Amino acid sequence: MKLITNSTISYKLDDPFLAIRFMCPSCGLIFDDNAKEDGDPGTTKWSPNSDDPEISERLWNGEDIEFTEECPRCAIRLSKNDLIPVTVSPKELTQPSKITFLVEDHAHKTVLSKIAECMHKSVDVERAGNADNVKRFASHYNKLSIFKNVYFLVDGDNQPLKNPEHPNLIQLGKYCIENYLLDTDICGLVIGLTQDRVNSILREAITKYFFPSLRNVKANNKCVNQMPDLSAVLDCMDGSKILPHLLSSAAGWSPSKKDKYHKEYVKKAFETGRLSEIFPSEIINVIASAPDKEIL
Repeated sequence: MKLITNSTISYKLDDPFLAIRFMCPSCGLIFDDNAKEDGDPGTTKWSPNSDDPEISERLWNGEDIEFTEECPRCAIRLSKNDLIPVTVSPKELTQPSKITFLVEDHAHKTVLSKIAECMHKSVDVERAGNADNVKRFASHYNKLSIFKNVYFLVDGDNQPLKNPEHPNLIQLGKYCIENYLLDTDICGLVIGLTQDRVNSILREAITKYFFPSLRNVKANNKCVNQMPDLSAVLDCMDGSKILPHLLSSAAGWSPSKKDKYHKEYVKKAFETGRLSEIFPSEIINVIASAPDKEIL
């Protein structure tokens, strides 16, 4: 990955095929809109922060809040200042020397890296920034006839791929990687709650994030509680919105500890012998085919 440096901020480009970028007219920061999180170096931030509990509650109560897009370094309002177009050099592709996954985001990388660690396998996992970039990588590798050691992973997003850009492109069968981290048994073991309590929290999350327009809360809860197969319903919903609610409901946990949860969940799935049951077989089989990691 090409390294971009602006004064005291440095970061790796997550979408190296997109040569055209934009620079802050005030401080010169070059934006990479596919960085890990909103507000990270290289991507813009929104003010106020919608993840702030107070702001979330105000939005939940129907208050109309104005959000402004700002530069994360100098805080200039980008809606009132034209960005300056610039170009950077694209990444040169070569065949990886070992099994490598090109994935969408930080959550993908954390989960796959931990699976490989638990299985004592040597693999590389690189973030591409988003699904479009992963597909762009896949298409370029396909055109170069590079098929060995390279694999691509994108979320399901309830949008099955019709024409995969590469034979090694894997699409998750569930909405996103976080959906695989919601098994009630493993959840309970990790955060110290009973399966019934985890089930209750997951139903609460469905009610809060996916049926907010229903004003009759009691009727809404009754509807959700009568769903016969909770797992099938969850598979089609954005797990990245449900998981923070789960972590907010357990003592000693919070949404800020999601990385820790990801790793502990994978570890517990491995220890209970359920790794291949919970995660897609395509991913597990590829990692299993990698050479063992050397023990230092």
